[in-house]
Amino acid sequence: MPIDIPLADIQILKTATTELLKAFGKLHTLIDTHRADIRAIRHRFAPHSLPNEPGYEHPWLCPEYPEPEDNDAMINACRDALCDIWFSDNRRAQRTYPFPGVMVVPEPVFNQVSVINATKKEFRRHLQGIKKRHRTLTESDIEAELNSPDLEKRISFDRDGVNRAGQAVKKTLEKAGIARICSKQLYRQAPQITGELLRAKYYFKPMHPSRTRTVAQQISLFRTKQSRGDHSPALASAISVLEHYPHDLVISERQEPTYVIAANCKWREFRERKSSPTQITGVLPVVALDCEDLEASVDFSSLDINIEKRKIERNPRLNRAVKWEQEPFLAGFPLHLPLDRGA
Repeated sequence: MPIDIPLADIQILKTATTELLKAFGKLHTLIDTHRADIRAIRHRFAPHSLPNEPGYEHPWLCPEYPEPEDNDAMINACRDALCDIWFSDNRRAQRTYPFPGVMVVPEPVFNQVSVINATKKEFRRHLQGIKKRHRTLTESDIEAELNSPDLEKRISFDRDGVNRAGQAVKKTLEKAGIARICSKQLYRQAPQITGELLRAKYYFKPMHPSRTRTVAQQISLFRTKQSRGDHSPALASAISVLEHYPHDLVISERQEPTYVIAANCKWREFRERKSSPTQITGVLPVVALDCEDLEASVDFSSLDINIEKRKIERNPRLNRAVKWEQEPFLAGFPLHLPLDRGA
C-alpha cells in the first residue's frame, strides 16, 4: 500500500534538506580557506573492535599495517563525518557509524558548525511535526519519500524501511548519487567546546533501546501494519495473543544492546578561566576553538575493545527500575512482559 504523505509536507523537508546541504558546502569552503589554522585527530578502529557482521565496513577502519596520517587527511575525515547524513548500501538500517575525533578550528569554521547544528534542529522540528500530524508514519517512511526523484511519484517502503520499490527506481537513485537519508544521523549534533580543550577521553557507552507502550497501543501498531499490506500469519497470531492480555498492561519493545561513543571532555572557558568538566556523546567529532597540545589531550585508548565480548559480559537488564522478562513473549517480535505484572 503506497505511503500517503501530503506533497506540501515533503516539500518542506526537501527545502530544509537543501538548506542543510548548502551549510555543508559552506563548511567545506571555510575548511579549505582556513586549513592552515585547523588541527584534527581521529581514532581509526582496529578490526577486532568492531561487530563481526557480514558486509559491515566502517569507514574509519584501521588497516592491518596502518600508515601514519597527516593533518590534512584527519581534517578531511572529520569534515566528512560532520556532513554524513546518509545510509549507504552496506549499512544496516538500525546502525549509524560512530566518528570519534576532535577538530580545533578558527571562529569562522566553528560558527558554521553552529549553523549546521541549528539547521539540523530545524529539520528535526519539521520531521517530528509531520509524524505528529500523520501518526501512522515512521521516520523510514518519510526518509523514503524525501529521496523520491519525483515529488509526484510514490515509493513504497514498509515500516522497517525495507525498499519495495522497483529496480528502475533504485537505479535512478544510485545514478543520481542519492542514498536514503538517515534521520538518526541527521538529528545528531556536533559537540562544540567554546573554550580551550584540556582533555577528551573517549569510551564505548552501552545503549539499551527500549520503547514502552500499552498492549492496546501495540495492537494498534500491528493493525496499522496490516492496513498497509502486512498480512503475515505471524502478525495475525501476535494480535490474537495480545488480545488476551489486559489492554492497559505496559510492555517493552527491547532491542539488542548497542554501543555509541561518548567523549568525556574537560575545557576552560575563555571568559571565566575556570575548568568545567563535561561529558559529551561524541558520535560526531568534537569541535573546539582552542587546544594547546591536541595529541596529548585526546585519549582513544578505551575504544579498541571488542564490542561482541562486552555484549556477552554485560547484563543490560541490571540496575533498572523496571525488570523485564529475559525472553520475548511473542514469536518473532522483541516484546517483553514486566516481571512484576502479577498473576
